[in-house]
Amino acid sequence: MLTSIVLAGSGSGMPLKYISSCEIDLNADNATDIAFLVETLKGRELIVLMKSVEGYDAFLVTTGKANMHLLPRALNR
Repeated sequence: MLTSIVLAGSGSGMPLKYISSCEIDLNADNATDIAFLVETLKGRELIVLMKSVEGYDAFLVTTGKANMHLLPRALNR
């Protein structure tokens, strides 16, 4: 059995807080992309992993909006 510990940090060593995520095709290329909403020292951040030939490319979409929520059902319309 393989066990690993994963730690994530931001800024001065404070951990980030996972809020929510979803799998969705954001750019209509028939590949599943991933959106993550996390809380960091800068506030809530929306990070998107866009599927590419090599794996995923990460993009910081927005940051610092305290009341931001990820609503995947609204994105699929």
